[in-house]
Amino acid sequence: MEKNCTSRRDAPDATLCTNTGNFSDALRCIGHGSSFDPWWGERRSEHLQNAGFVIGFKTRSISWRLDYDPAKGIHVNQEVMSPGAVSGSTVTTATYHVVRNFDAMPIPSAYLPDELKKRGLTDEQKVRVMLLAWTRIYAPFMKDTAKQATIMTAYPGMQWGDFVKAISNARHIADVAWCFTPPPKH
Repeated sequence: MEKNCTSRRDAPDATLCTNTGNFSDALRCIGHGSSFDPWWGERRSEHLQNAGFVIGFKTRSISWRLDYDPAKGIHVNQEVMSPGAVSGSTVTTATYHVVRNFDAMPIPSAYLPDELKKRGLTDEQKVRVMLLAWTRIYAPFMKDTAKQATIMTAYPGMQWGDFVKAISNARHIADVAWCFTPPPKH
């Protein structure tokens, strides 16, 4: 797998790839291909709401997810696991790729919510639209009932089939706004 990353140390736990700016650049640096499986988000807390959404993709040794935060903007978090010096150990290298432009959509446009075709979306909204689009593709085929049950703990009283139906029918972010809000406090 050829990587074309140049990087600089930006944080104690992650390196910034300085060779990206477009989504296609990030995918090329990561080496994304058809051998990657969907990475399902399982969290719904005050600060992170991604339960039930495909947040990125992974193989046995590489994982990446699309993310947004106000300091970094839209970015792709990448982790590469490689054998460590001690037998049986693993070393994880973290890199993030800044995305300033969604120039390549690795999904058929039929799965994109109508919203992505509009101008004026915030960066956070753009990320949510991409997560929704990926989830619309993969959710109907996810058969791991243990993972479904884990995800559904974030949405008490809802069944996996109802969640998939709501995601599949969503044409706008507002249709699934309940997914992107923190859970009620008890």
